[in-house]
Amino acid sequence: MRICGLLVFAFFLSCSGRVEKNPENSRNANVSDVSLVKQGIGAAQMLSRQPCFADNQLTHSVYYPASFSEHARFPVFILFDPHADGDFPLHLYKSLADKYGVILLSSNDSRNGNSAERTAAILQGMMAQVTHLQKADTSLIFCGGFSGGARVAAMLGLAPSGIKAIVVCGAGIPQGTWQGIPPHLIVAIAGNRDMNLSEIIRFQVQDQRLQSRYQLIRFDGGHSWPPLKQMEKAFIAFKSIAQRDRMEDANLSWMNKALVQMRTAISEEKDPIIKAESYRCLLKNFQGVIDVSKDQDEYLSLVKSKAYLSAHNKESALLQEEEKIKSAYFQAFGSRDTYWWNKEMNRFLDTTSFSNDNAKISMIRRVQGALSLTIYMSLTRAVAALENSQQMYFSRFQRCGTL
Repeated sequence: MRICGLLVFAFFLSCSGRVEKNPENSRNANVSDVSLVKQGIGAAQMLSRQPCFADNQLTHSVYYPASFSEHARFPVFILFDPHADGDFPLHLYKSLADKYGVILLSSNDSRNGNSAERTAAILQGMMAQVTHLQKADTSLIFCGGFSGGARVAAMLGLAPSGIKAIVVCGAGIPQGTWQGIPPHLIVAIAGNRDMNLSEIIRFQVQDQRLQSRYQLIRFDGGHSWPPLKQMEKAFIAFKSIAQRDRMEDANLSWMNKALVQMRTAISEEKDPIIKAESYRCLLKNFQGVIDVSKDQDEYLSLVKSKAYLSAHNKESALLQEEEKIKSAYFQAFGSRDTYWWNKEMNRFLDTTSFSNDNAKISMIRRVQGALSLTIYMSLTRAVAALENSQQMYFSRFQRCGTL
């Protein structure tokens, strides 16, 4: 989405006015949500497809952690699924919500293909919903999403919404001007075969405050919501940075345990690039609060090692090769027939001659994913516009079975 589109979101969010925080005073009050929590049975329960207080044409799903009680307030993590399935990420990550004491809130309306105005209304509705959640700490709001949902989450954090941290999974952050105070943390999570990995790795902005708050987490996989283990690293980052920046009371006992957990994960990591990225996350989370000079020394030693330099140089070369291949294939759309594409894809996707080269195979899968997405989007546009010639051309790719 173009940067001018971001201003639409910022306008809707900043000009929407304040929402009454007392749910009993709202005409659209979600009685089931309020009553369940007041009866003391909200802990470790998920409420699906509840109407939003600000707009009952929108729905949300919410999960209250096992530690929920009337005697504390809890950070809120807003999630956006690209297919408007708000329950899906809650089921994925409710165990993390229990462990870290976070309320999960998700939209059942945000989906790929929504207009800017529709997305802005959804974001406005979700932010208003936070103020109506029982025992929500409205000073600690995080947001995140996967794929198109990640881009929606980035828009929410880009606007002056008060979001403290953003998690983008399988998609990058737009390189626009931040309309408010930059969030304290941005976590990007992607699989090594994710078609959007290159834009995540190359994240660069002029605002050094934001650049220094960026963390990259990778996993062995493709374009998907991240596994529990990788998403937990984002939860650790939320909590440690909230304590470091005095948004939450400091708990050195917890921070020391989290540090040990991250050190253990690093010691078990074999890939030197992921190991280095994990060290960078650790240092950003704990530097200035706990003594991590040992970790700093180990990190500096690692990035000077032959193993790391060799892996880094290979990855850089593969990323450049990936961009050249994609550019050549994109130019071939419309000019090559399906016979050529069948033959070319059979050649390109054949990895038998380098079956042990995981880095190169991952690059090939990223290109394959990018081509598949382009074909899907082109076919969707052609169908919408009833452009029969394009529809027939791109639909043949799907029948090829190679993309």
